[in-house]
Amino acid sequence: MPKFHLSLLTNCDFKCPFCAKSPLPSNKKFYTFKEALALIIKKKKEGYNEISFDGGEPTLIPWLDKLIYASFKEGYREVFLLTNASPLSDENKVKSLKKAISGHKKNFSISISLHSHKLKVAERLSATSGSFQRTMLGIKNLKKNGFSFIIYHLITTLNYRLLPDFASFIIQKKYPLESITFSYLFPAGHIKNIKKLYPKLSLVQPYFIKAVSKLEKAGFKVRLSSCGLIPICLLRGYEKLYIRTFINDARKAYTTDIFKSEEFPYFTKSFNQLNRIKTKKCSLCILNPVCYGMWKFYIDLYGDDELKPFDNTYFAKLSSKKSAANLHLKNINDYNEPLYAAFMNLLKLRLEGYDSVRISGLNIYEEQKKRLMDFAREIKLTRVEII
Repeated sequence: MPKFHLSLLTNCDFKCPFCAKSPLPSNKKFYTFKEALALIIKKKKEGYNEISFDGGEPTLIPWLDKLIYASFKEGYREVFLLTNASPLSDENKVKSLKKAISGHKKNFSISISLHSHKLKVAERLSATSGSFQRTMLGIKNLKKNGFSFIIYHLITTLNYRLLPDFASFIIQKKYPLESITFSYLFPAGHIKNIKKLYPKLSLVQPYFIKAVSKLEKAGFKVRLSSCGLIPICLLRGYEKLYIRTFINDARKAYTTDIFKSEEFPYFTKSFNQLNRIKTKKCSLCILNPVCYGMWKFYIDLYGDDELKPFDNTYFAKLSSKKSAANLHLKNINDYNEPLYAAFMNLLKLRLEGYDSVRISGLNIYEEQKKRLMDFAREIKLTRVEII
């Protein structure tokens, strides 16, 4: 199901120095309700079945509830909202949202940015006094009114050492969470402090692994954001997070704001060739076909010493199940890169312990099938049958 991302505005009640959204120029204006409604109707007719609203801060818009109601009325199967939850400290806004999604609660998701459980750290990151208390009250109001939600946590130099404590905080709060999404900064060109805020990933790793382990043991589902993907070799032992993000987010999608309209960029060749780089080490890695590489600015800043290419001995050591997995790949053409999707599904099964796979529904060229079989052999799938 294709997804439409609509950024309704750029203004926000926070002043986060890492925000990927540029300030509104004087010759631009925000969407009106009629303009936004016309867009969602147009995209629904084009075949989009999911819609995501972000900003800026979309809950500042007084007619947001009407737009969400209209989205369901027009036939969107899933509606997503990205927010800092600060304006939802006004419970009336939460009640309006609750009314707007009546009958569609299971098809509505809210992702809340919460970058620290410590007031001082949170407000250094938001650069806004009082923001932490408003966000926490917004979360309280959502919970009180029966909403489940996602917590979105950005990893920076200011908070990465606190990741295990943040995990404990989330567990203790007993929030009705659908999942927890971790991310890193997106290197938008206008961000001035990115070199000060983007941590060295090898320093983050032990704290990150401890936090993820805590959360998963407590029953929480953990994800990485699509804009925050890092090389898969830096997620060794937790490759499933990378795979989960790709499978969920790499489907064809479209994004629109007041500046431009384009394909959702993070999984397109053009975007990654422009913004990411693969070093000589990457050519030695057998997972090179499923990895997008590292941000160019990061290699300039820290080099590539942290990259540890996978070889096939890693997969040879994995346990093997006696049964064969059945993999239906009819829907891989929903992805920007169908062959990547096929690779990723094979990798997922191998990491789950399968070494034998039966593939159905595959519709790719012979040359692509050869590449798929070569990849399967590299990750120690001993038998792959295409039926």
